[in-house]
Amino acid sequence: MIHKLKCWPGPFLATSEGRKTHEVRRCDDRMFDEGDILCLEEYIPSAAERGDGSGQKKGHFTGQQVMVRVTYITSPETFGLPHGVCVMSVRRV
Repeated sequence: MIHKLKCWPGPFLATSEGRKTHEVRRCDDRMFDEGDILCLEEYIPSAAERGDGSGQKKGHFTGQQVMVRVTYITSPETFGLPHGVCVMSVRRV
């Protein structure tokens, strides 16, 4: 399965460079599984999304993408994470 996900610029760059090899995501609204592909789409958040509260400019996608494969999932049931949150180990495709 392929999941398209927003990814803010800092984590996007780190993933595309191979320095970031995990994704922390809410998993109560999606069914992630080992072997899935995550299509991370670079997204510039609005001021409100960043939490600085200044301006009303809308966030936007840059058109840049990086594809990663989920190699392992740590879920709340297996390691005491908050309910609805998982940590996925990923590798660039």
